[in-house]
Amino acid sequence: MRAPAHPPPESGGSARLAAPIASSLDGVPAPRRHWAVAGLWIAMAVSVLDAGIVSVALPTIARDIGSSAASSIWVINAYQIAIIMALLPAGALGATLGHRRVYLAGLVLFTVASGACALSQNLPALTLARFAQGLGAAAMMALNGALMRGVYPHALFAKGIGWNGVVVAVTAAAGPSLAAVLLSVASWPFLFAVNLPLGLVSFTLGAAFLPRSRAVGAAFDGIAALCTAVGLGALFICLAGLAGNLPVAWSATALPLGIGAALAVATRLRGRDQPLVPIDLIGNPTLRSAYLASICAFTAQGCVLVTLPFILHRFGFGFAAIGLMITPLPVGVGLASVLAGRLLGRWPSGRTAVIGLLVAAAGLVALLGIISAWPLPAAIAVGMATFGCGFGLFQTSNNRIMLTGAPLARVGAASTMLSLARLLGQLLGALIAAMGLQAVGSVPTLPLISAAAATALGLVVLLRKRLSG
Repeated sequence: MRAPAHPPPESGGSARLAAPIASSLDGVPAPRRHWAVAGLWIAMAVSVLDAGIVSVALPTIARDIGSSAASSIWVINAYQIAIIMALLPAGALGATLGHRRVYLAGLVLFTVASGACALSQNLPALTLARFAQGLGAAAMMALNGALMRGVYPHALFAKGIGWNGVVVAVTAAAGPSLAAVLLSVASWPFLFAVNLPLGLVSFTLGAAFLPRSRAVGAAFDGIAALCTAVGLGALFICLAGLAGNLPVAWSATALPLGIGAALAVATRLRGRDQPLVPIDLIGNPTLRSAYLASICAFTAQGCVLVTLPFILHRFGFGFAAIGLMITPLPVGVGLASVLAGRLLGRWPSGRTAVIGLLVAAAGLVALLGIISAWPLPAAIAVGMATFGCGFGLFQTSNNRIMLTGAPLARVGAASTMLSLARLLGQLLGALIAAMGLQAVGSVPTLPLISAAAATALGLVVLLRKRLSG
């Protein structure tokens, strides 16, 4: 068998970690690889679309099931809570039972729960189905990166991550528009029912073409998994309470519960070789910097996407114009993700990630100047495209560090941490956006200033690691 080609060695800690495992990864041969990736992409697109289209359809759902606007937010909250609670346990279960098996089980749960959502007649039933859907999505998100790493040859892995970014960017951009089109010709249950054939196709491709992965982890620790789920769920409730999405009293109750769960997890996992909470990966300086930078970048992106429509609306722009000005962001992410996949064959991941955050910061500074001085639609679109291009360069490069910087036996945990960093960043972005919107009247650009500060912090984290490493 021909040995796989490898890209130039990375500088710093990630090279020392990645080097021993590079020679053991040769991926899946074509055309089987193409079918396996198609199955992963369909599932990824469905999970991304689901979040976008449900947000748009929420007013219609609330009206049809006779729920208040405040109560209907649980249709979204239940899904998000389930994901953040189940991510780490799903990753650990994948290491114990095999990544492919747990991923496919999560896909089945997501698809069946989608059908239950479509059949729901009241808010409690829909909320419960959405929670189950989130549990399935957590398994898919936690193990997608691990499966991608096993499907692609090492020499093609960077390009694969780049194309992943394209799929996410395109589906995220299409979500609101697709929801509007579907709601114009069908009722809201169809938004969930459409997941059934797509989930079936994705499962069929995954079952037929994804490589079988052997169990590489220790026995699954159910008590640690429960405490971790409780701790992360409490964290979500605290952040949602601060953002105004949940009663503050809930946050006050969740805070001590979360602290207690965290202490219990820390005590139980002390001295474990492959802990459910991957403290071994967090302890590595290169990976820790990548996680922190990812949280900062997604905080900035979430803040921009949530607050910019409100800021532009204050300037008198209509919904169509606002949509056109925001669309260049996901388009830029997609284009830059492809470019990053090609650059990473020649440039170190750390360098490309730093360049990406520099470009993203430049885009945010440009947006601040444009909106403060003269909010021209074309100029705003260029600023959004610049931010999107920088974010795409950073995300693809940083994802490669997070996935290839861990030992092969911990690839499931590495994939889980990638998703967890993204979700934590998005939650922080929503929190900052909610706080910033309260001050938009006096300081219209405050949310964008916060996004720029988060990007600058991520840049400092990466540069500090490069200078010290």
